[in-house]
Amino acid sequence: MMLFPHDPAAVHVIYRSPMGDIEAFPVINALAAGNWGENAVYESWGTGVMSFSIPSLFPQVLGTALLGNYWGYIAADIFVTLAFFLLFRAWCRLFSASEGWANFIAAIFASGLPEIYVYLGQIWGQRLPRPFVNNLYFIMGIAFLVWMIWKPERWRAWLPWSIIGLILALSLQGSVYYIPAFFMAITYIVVIWVMKDFREMPLVVGRLGCALGIFVILDIPFLIQGLMESPDAMGRFGVFPVDRWSIWANPVWRDTDGAFLFGMYCLMMLALFNLFARQLKLPVLPWRVLGLLAVLQIGALLALPLTAMLTGKLVQPYHFIAVSHYMETCMLVAWVSYVGGGLIPRLAIAPFLAGGLLAWSFYVVTVREIVADHSLGHLRPDIYTPPGPDYHDALTKLARELDKDSYRDDRVVATTDHEIYVYWVGFHHGFAFLPDSFTTTLSNHEIEDRLLWFAREGGLGAGDLTRFLDQKAIMLFWLEHDRYQCSPLYQKASLSDYSPEDIVRNFDHPPDLGSFALALPKGDLARLQDRYAQILAQPEMEKPRLDLIILTTDLRQFPLPGPNPARYKLTYHDAYFQIWKARKDLP
Repeated sequence: MMLFPHDPAAVHVIYRSPMGDIEAFPVINALAAGNWGENAVYESWGTGVMSFSIPSLFPQVLGTALLGNYWGYIAADIFVTLAFFLLFRAWCRLFSASEGWANFIAAIFASGLPEIYVYLGQIWGQRLPRPFVNNLYFIMGIAFLVWMIWKPERWRAWLPWSIIGLILALSLQGSVYYIPAFFMAITYIVVIWVMKDFREMPLVVGRLGCALGIFVILDIPFLIQGLMESPDAMGRFGVFPVDRWSIWANPVWRDTDGAFLFGMYCLMMLALFNLFARQLKLPVLPWRVLGLLAVLQIGALLALPLTAMLTGKLVQPYHFIAVSHYMETCMLVAWVSYVGGGLIPRLAIAPFLAGGLLAWSFYVVTVREIVADHSLGHLRPDIYTPPGPDYHDALTKLARELDKDSYRDDRVVATTDHEIYVYWVGFHHGFAFLPDSFTTTLSNHEIEDRLLWFAREGGLGAGDLTRFLDQKAIMLFWLEHDRYQCSPLYQKASLSDYSPEDIVRNFDHPPDLGSFALALPKGDLARLQDRYAQILAQPEMEKPRLDLIILTTDLRQFPLPGPNPARYKLTYHDAYFQIWKARKDLP
């Protein structure tokens, strides 16, 4: 607010999110209002069940519900940041004899300064919801498992196993990519317990059953969500089939090698110092704890091939790679906490230094992110490229224009600009003619029809449809998101059904681990062209409600000619935007 005092509150919130993952804001604001269904489309509002990971958004939803969609986000940011610091401090404290040193190390990593993570997996940052919320569950999980195995009496109690069930449930619903490593670690604890005293097998079964029971019970909402969501949702998320066995020979998962080797090196150094702990006057770590750390690191390495082997499916594989890097960072921190906490003098002012560092760095990171996001213009410069650096100022002026009384009765906006969509649906309490295909509950057929209707209303000729559809922004946000994957990992159709240009563009580089190498097969393109010809041939065909069309000037996008002036009136324009208002006296 102090940096850009003229921006509306909604624009402040939108530009708070680094790296452009702003599609969560309409979902958060809808959930805060009690809407678990469709949040964008006028005719379908509140119907169906959304597929978005709800535990990933808990703090923001609660903050928005209690304090509104401005102060609620500020409160949630503060809460989540402090929660991460305390959880990461708990991780450091497990290995550090010095509370002050643990505070100091935790503050450094919780600060989010990107320079810290140049050569490591960025375990923390303000990108919502990952890692800003989801990694709370990750740190909670690994810290609690290490705490639990430290003393055998903790294995026998009911409460720790109940908490494990809770952590597993939150992790599955927040980020399923943590689950393989967690399950391997739990298996390790059970094996250690049984080897220690086989006679306690009934106790082991009972405690393990408690954890799994709580895990299943708390995941019932997640299962119901999966059963009631659109059957097309998983395809749009990017779930794709893989051969259960050949994945072990696929080089895609070997991108974790570097993180695994560095993490194991840190563990070896931790073990070496532990071997000479008495001579160095360090606390002696139980060797079963080091064994658990190794299992966690191995579990992160094998998470991708194990998931593929057990389910026959994968989704956005780069998340598995990220988990391996998170684990690498935690192994380094464990080593540094152990050695530094025992050998570095225990300064009484260390907690105050830690608090000052955390507050200062959080402020610096926040300011730098906001300024950087504004200087980029659009939050997705990799996809959108407005003709100039002042996009965010133009967006601010557009927001103020849309707040005028002359647009009070206009509810449904059609646009292919993602920031305008998020502003209108998430913060203006409006509706979208084109829903974000990642978060909508609509079917693929409805999404396609709406996109083709928009093309017609925007004046697009039949001969230009291919160019219009063959754009990353269109395919990623408005045409079924990740459904049209086309990479060495997976193709929706046979390779002969793609153009040579698509093959070169998507195959002439290492596999896209995010599954976001996209291309329309010729068969699907022909189907969409036929449908568009039907729409053009029947202008009287009834279409959904549409009040405003907002076109954006963009160097990356194929421009629409513009609506028919007989049906729409140009009410606003500048170097970036045009607002076309439907004439209400026409059908």
